[in-house]
Amino acid sequence: LLFGSAMLVAGRREARLPPMRTAEYFGTWCGLTLIGCFGAMLYFGWIYWFQDVPRAGNLAALVFAVPLFAAAVAALGMLLGALFDRADRPLQILIPTSIILFFLAGAAWPLSAMPGWLAALAHLSPATLGAQTFVRLNEMGASLREVAPLLAGLAALATLYGIAGYVRTTRGLSAPPSPRPEPQPGSPRG
Repeated sequence: LLFGSAMLVAGRREARLPPMRTAEYFGTWCGLTLIGCFGAMLYFGWIYWFQDVPRAGNLAALVFAVPLFAAAVAALGMLLGALFDRADRPLQILIPTSIILFFLAGAAWPLSAMPGWLAALAHLSPATLGAQTFVRLNEMGASLREVAPLLAGLAALATLYGIAGYVRTTRGLSAPPSPRPEPQPGSPRG
């Protein structure tokens, strides 16, 4: 979802489309959030069942938590996409950094064992709060009250990245991309 939403917005810049209107921005954000929700339904629903992953899930809480997580990821992707000049740039930057985000999520190495500044920095990624929330809801059957601080963090990230992405994509603050150089006759690409 992060890669796709970043590529979508960067592709708009590459095509030199005008800045998004307010309704267009929020419609795109909602559409991307819905795609993220469907992906989570597949993952937490059918795939967990098919693979027989042990779970003591709180389905009602997941219905509340998944849209917050998807909205935060989509907003971050739209914001990042507004920083790139071409549709392929987000992949070039985000793929190599995705392993860092995985480790910062606390799935492979606990956040409590990380230096304090690094654990605090990790909370700027929706993946960190999302992983912590979904482990508690899916594996431990936690209640909404028990994950409320994590959900509040996801809501704050969705709001922060949503506002920043809105300003960046609707106000035209991003410089138009530089034109691609045309291949010259006789050059390897020409």
